[in-house]
Amino acid sequence: MNRVPTPRVASLRRRMVVATAVLTTLGMGALLFLVVVVLGHVVSEDIDGLLRARATIVLATVEPSGDTIRVRTTPDAALDNLAWVYDRSGTLVDGIAPPSALAPALDTLRGATQATEMEASGWRFRAIPIILDGGSDPSGAVVVGVDLAPYDTTEQRTLTVGIGLGLLVILGVSLMAAWLVRRALRPVAIMARRASEWSEEDLSRRFDLGEPRDELTQLGQVLDTLLSRVSRTILAEQRLTAELAHELRTPLTVVRAEAELASLDPAVSRADADRYARIIASVDHMAETITTLLSVARGQVSLDDRVPVDGILVMATAMTRASGPRVVVEPAPGLELGVPQSVAIRALAPLLDNAARFGRSVITVSAQSRGDVIEISVVDDGPGIGDSDPTELFAPGFHTADSSGSGLGLSLARRLARVAGGDVDVRMGARQTTFVLSLPRARAPRPTAPGSAAS
Repeated sequence: MNRVPTPRVASLRRRMVVATAVLTTLGMGALLFLVVVVLGHVVSEDIDGLLRARATIVLATVEPSGDTIRVRTTPDAALDNLAWVYDRSGTLVDGIAPPSALAPALDTLRGATQATEMEASGWRFRAIPIILDGGSDPSGAVVVGVDLAPYDTTEQRTLTVGIGLGLLVILGVSLMAAWLVRRALRPVAIMARRASEWSEEDLSRRFDLGEPRDELTQLGQVLDTLLSRVSRTILAEQRLTAELAHELRTPLTVVRAEAELASLDPAVSRADADRYARIIASVDHMAETITTLLSVARGQVSLDDRVPVDGILVMATAMTRASGPRVVVEPAPGLELGVPQSVAIRALAPLLDNAARFGRSVITVSAQSRGDVIEISVVDDGPGIGDSDPTELFAPGFHTADSSGSGLGLSLARRLARVAGGDVDVRMGARQTTFVLSLPRARAPRPTAPGSAAS
């Protein structure tokens, strides 16, 4: 019993979950990027506002003192570490001497003649020129600064927390998507599993998903209905084939018996005896063909045979018309088919008959192994099929304008080959036509257990 193989393909459920995870990752990445940008902008605005406020507070405490300036006590003693006041000569008037790391930046800003901002050594500075009442030239400069380390730490922590939350969201969404997709596609998984367990003869099997609950279970019900129709059609075809086989075998048996009796008559001439022998051979050929077709219709084709290819080629070519082109058979030693001999011959015979019908001078028959199949090639030097579509050659009833056949031979050959797990194809050349019959190669013999032969 041949089970339907389950192809190894990428899981739809996996693709949907991966797509959901990717989209969620992109969304969380975009959201996190937006949060970082907005947070950076807000922090920068806060720092600028803080610097402006500090500069305004310090600037309000500056007053003239002779040719220079002095600073009254600031309301916030903490500003002493964050603000520096310079006179017009660049001398520090108020503020603690800056650390060496900040000195270059303060040296640059102490002579500022307009509002100036800069960042250096992890700090942001703002310098504002001091213009006293009634004056037009700067009397000095106020420089205020803020350490950016706490803000950078806050941004880094926010980014870390955002990444962590994003990963949790992605994981949660992926798990939820996996659960939802698995639940939604459960009917499909059930149908695939049940279908893989069916054999080619299980015409009564159905998916049986129950009453439709959604689109997929409704699809299962529709497929069950289609399977019922196909099953009825196949069973009707099998019954018709069996009835036709029975109806044909009875007259064939009578014809064969009459021919045998006539050939045993002592008074029959040699020519008539040869005719009776040909009648008997043709009847046997037809009976074997009927048996093969009946087995194919019932799906009773074994794939465990071991049939030498050379014997198939010899027997099939012997059945071709003697008045046709010369047939050249190339030996194929060691090649064995894994299908019944009758199926292989009946699948090859229409190809040889077609080549003999249209070939001009020679027909070449050869075989070669390609993986798990054996390809038998029938090459003729006939006119080809002209402008006809090669796929139409295998349609039942198709024949070219100069053909006198029924158009069923090639169709029958392909059907027999496909039932046996092979196929028939045609390859058109400039001056030749090649029909290729592919059939399964014989399986390697199973190793014999030690002692089994002796027992």
